Amino acid sequence: MLTIENNLSDFQRLDNAIRSYVSSPYEAAIAVDHTGGHYSEPIVYFLQGREYPVYYLETKAVKAARERFLDQESKSDTIDAIGSAYLLYLRDTHGLSFRISAATPELGSKAATLRSLILQRWQLSKLASQATNRLHQFLLAVFPEGEAQCFKKLLLVSLYYSTPKEILKSNCMETVEGLSNRDKRKIVKLARNTVGVENPLYASLIKDISTQRMEFLAKRDALTSVIRKEVAAHP
Repeated sequence: MLTIENNLSDFQRLDNAIRSYVSSPYEAAIAVDHTGGHYSEPIVYFLQGREYPVYYLETKAVKAARERFLDQESKSDTIDAIGSAYLLYLRDTHGLSFRISAATPELGSKAATLRSLILQRWQLSKLASQATNRLHQFLLAVFPEGEAQCFKKLLLVSLYYSTPKEILKSNCMETVEGLSNRDKRKIVKLARNTVGVENPLYASLIKDISTQRMEFLAKRDALTSVIRKEVAAHP
């Protein structure tokens, strides 16, 4: 049994070991445990570059071979390798599929990359939601009237003016885009009579979290655009 790491010398050692048993790469059939995307991608790419037929085996198939054909409940690399070889043997001699599919590096890479993009987008959405929740808490202390009546609009305002005091010092928030004059006047009126707590530390935190939130949303939207293009290319 060979121990192969992700480096060129080990990959070449594996290539030499396989070729010592066959006269042509097409006489071999190589099974790869489909552990999910990028982990097995380098070895699959290398082997297919050497013209070996490479196949992915689903986890359920490997588990079934271990338990039903080999009568083994415990899992090990050696047992799984024997089970995988047996599945390929049954496929070639009896035409049984056993959840075996040919590995396609390009498609596999794109699928794995798409999963990574989706996961990254989900993480950015989660971070944006956490930032929004924190802003709820701080604005509840600093500007409770605004938080209760126009929180979504304050999310735009807090990037520039994080407290009622800053809002009142501004020229009716002229630097804030995306708000009507009516909304601005309403926020100014609420700020003028607020019972919120004046705290410079809160002001700094609100502005910082607001900036982070917008960065998370911008990155999420950029990823959304990339994901949509990738999906559209593979209907």
